[in-house]
Amino acid sequence: MTIMAFVAFSIVGQAQAITILSSGHIDLGLGYSSGVWDPHVHVHGGDEYETEEALLYYGTAAQALRPNGSAYNVIGVAAGAPIWRNYSSNQPNIPWLGFGFEEINQGTFGTFTQTDARRDPIDGEWIDVSLESFTAPVGGNVTFFQGGGASPTIWFATSDGIDSTDKFISTSGGHEHGSFVFTATGLYSLTFTASAIDKVTGNRITSAPYTYNFGVEAVPEPATMTALALGAAALLRRKKK
Repeated sequence: MTIMAFVAFSIVGQAQAITILSSGHIDLGLGYSSGVWDPHVHVHGGDEYETEEALLYYGTAAQALRPNGSAYNVIGVAAGAPIWRNYSSNQPNIPWLGFGFEEINQGTFGTFTQTDARRDPIDGEWIDVSLESFTAPVGGNVTFFQGGGASPTIWFATSDGIDSTDKFISTSGGHEHGSFVFTATGLYSLTFTASAIDKVTGNRITSAPYTYNFGVEAVPEPATMTALALGAAALLRRKKK
């Protein structure tokens, strides 16, 4: 894991750091205990961070060309156009980014048979991570998919708007990687909610919205970095697990 930079500001009388993560095994982590959802950034072999404390950085090593094939049109640029992405396997100087639900024990949620065609129709403690909104630079869109070839599994894509299908689905204890794809340099934010079925009531329980921040060959200006830090000013960095 490479930490590209460590930027600290004095806010409300205390130093608050924003850590820029540029490579290594990183998960958009999720926990749940006693009715409280716990979204965070988990660095394997390193620290955990509140969502506001980390900037996921995609530098020049992440630049690639949009794959051919109509399945990739949802990325929002033409085949062969420049994109910035990570991969389902670890690559040097690129965040190896995925979703990690390992901190949620089996038995936490109710089970049901999955009906989303992107998953097998089996019983499980299914958790939805739904994309609610995003911000991006001019010309910027974000896609997350798994697999490749002619038939990747598209989980969410902003180029055609955001609706109820723009979500990632896995189970309690799940840990999966895929490709986050960006179409322009600049700063992005992705806001999600998490939800699952309460095993007692059978009702869906949903988290408050939470936001992850990304930089594509860009890091915030000091004033913007300070604004990012404001949301985390009262929080302490998590200890290594």
